[in-house]
Amino acid sequence: MNTRTAFFPHPRHVGLLAAFRIKLGELRRGWQQAQAQRRTVARTTQELSGCTDRELAEIGLGRGDIPDVARGLFGRA
Repeated sequence: MNTRTAFFPHPRHVGLLAAFRIKLGELRRGWQQAQAQRRTVARTTQELSGCTDRELAEIGLGRGDIPDVARGLFGRA
């Protein structure tokens, strides 16, 4: 005889479970976006680091500017 019963959440908890699933989805999307941004920064850093000093100078950058450019923080005054 099987005495195992199905799990049915209490009606008060259904709303909490739904809110938890929504929040979990938001966190997952945020994590995925952060991962994509990190990949973009790494790819941009790698690409610019492969340039010669002369090539960087032609586009108005120095080696020290690469991290800021990769993160999108570089701006001209």
